Amino acid sequence: KVFRSLTQADQRRVQQFRINWLPVNKRCSKWMASRTETCPCCHLEAECCNHLIQCSENPHSIINLEQTLQAEMTKAKFNPLIISAITTNITKWAIPESPDPDNDVYPECIQVAIRSQTAIGWDNLFRGFLSRLWIDADATLLHTRHDTPKYNTLGAVILRQCLHFFQLRWIARNKELHGDTPQE
Repeated sequence: KVFRSLTQADQRRVQQFRINWLPVNKRCSKWMASRTETCPCCHLEAECCNHLIQCSENPHSIINLEQTLQAEMTKAKFNPLIISAITTNITKWAIPESPDPDNDVYPECIQVAIRSQTAIGWDNLFRGFLSRLWIDADATLLHTRHDTPKYNTLGAVILRQCLHFFQLRWIARNKELHGDTPQE
């Protein structure tokens, strides 16, 4: 449902991101002599799809995503331990030099969800792939069934914010590369 709520152009961009087919510099430089592989934001690394999310110089910081996810998941009344586990692990993937999260402090159901998401890939959260074990963990911690309407929203809240974050990063990257106005 989250994906279908996007505009057609945004759906196409997310699909391109999912299959590593976005026109990032690393890809475009292969057929456009005027383009280098270098990221337009940091000017240090080759710009691939994952670097688009991980670049520390992009104006939309991963901290913005972390804060937004915390706020949205809290508003939707998700377990604070799940919120913490997801946000700290996303931050660790996006900012490799950040401290390793202490995942051993979480209950076993969350540790299982973390391992599952790690197997799927934290980068794949931005492509719309979320482990269903997060829903199971939330249901276990709240001692409720996960066929209630709330559990239809857990994935939607996380995916909506990750996709929105990806879109903001893409827009900021394009402003760096092409400028704001037609004259630039």
